[in-house]
Amino acid sequence: MKTLFLLFDGLGDMRYRELGNKTPLEKARTPTLDRLAYNAFCGRLIPAGLGKQVPISDASVMLMANLGYDVRKIKPSRGVVETIGAGLRIKNGYLCARTNFAVVDKNWTIKKLRAGAKDAKRLEKKINRIKFYVPFRFISTVGHRGVLVFHGKFSDKIPVPDPHRIGARVRKSSKMLNDFMELVYRALKGERANFLLIRGLGSRIPEVKKFPMKACALTSMPVNIGIARLVGMKVIEVPEDVPGELALKKKPIERALSKYDFVFVHFKNMDEPGHHGKVREKVRQIELTDKFLGNLDLKNKIVIVTSDHCTVCKKKTHTTDPIPTMISFGPSDKKRKFGERYCTDFEIPSHELLDYITDVC
Repeated sequence: MKTLFLLFDGLGDMRYRELGNKTPLEKARTPTLDRLAYNAFCGRLIPAGLGKQVPISDASVMLMANLGYDVRKIKPSRGVVETIGAGLRIKNGYLCARTNFAVVDKNWTIKKLRAGAKDAKRLEKKINRIKFYVPFRFISTVGHRGVLVFHGKFSDKIPVPDPHRIGARVRKSSKMLNDFMELVYRALKGERANFLLIRGLGSRIPEVKKFPMKACALTSMPVNIGIARLVGMKVIEVPEDVPGELALKKKPIERALSKYDFVFVHFKNMDEPGHHGKVREKVRQIELTDKFLGNLDLKNKIVIVTSDHCTVCKKKTHTTDPIPTMISFGPSDKKRKFGERYCTDFEIPSHELLDYITDVC
């Protein structure tokens, strides 16, 4: 059977009084997911390695675990993965980082974590015009995000400058990064985004076995593209982040299912409400996605619904909480509610998911 792997970014959450002591997933009206759940095993994934080998701020790298790779052994750097996803050619030893434009004051105290999305390409040109004593390349990717690469032979044991928190000062790092950040601050003086936050440092390309099925990934996020390329999946770029663009995924999904045995699809729209603490908006985005799935032919397919991590509205960040997960063998005329409190059929580490599916099939 064909396998459709649906990753709902940041899906899991906690219960809220304003939702009647339900999670956003439990509160949402999800007739499509509920019909899939009736013919399904519904359980929980434990994101083993998240918060230790994979920093909590780089939780999207946990997609590798969803695809069967133990990140505790691989220890992938998000900077390296995103650089590969952005299309840059790198070698072991190159220092790679993920970045985002931000706003800081004269003391480098963070006033705004994410900024400059509309000015990204112009800011990119300013940064790449900097004269620096180490060859480097910077590329803006999606919105406020970007990747930064220093060419040479570097350790990845360099302190990460980004504290990832409004009101905190940018941390001191190696002399090279400190010097570079100073030049960026000068180059972006007067801009609405006047700084470049740097994290996810790495200098080693992970060595992984190729994914065992003929597979493709539908996504536009550099981290997902990088992971797909590392494991040998075909990448089909589709728009993300804007709810109205969900419909644009329908035809690419249908075409991919006709050609590939395993189709991975990323849905970003549930993660952002979690980061902004918007509980009811997260409910709405889950319902929008469920409505979109109702337009797909899901019969005679294994449909997996899970996430790379939870993004909890109350905490406005990624967490290491168990991830609600469904392994469905197609929709039914009957329904079974899909939500955290109903996911009791299994509890396994994320990287064992595909092996578990093989066992229950």
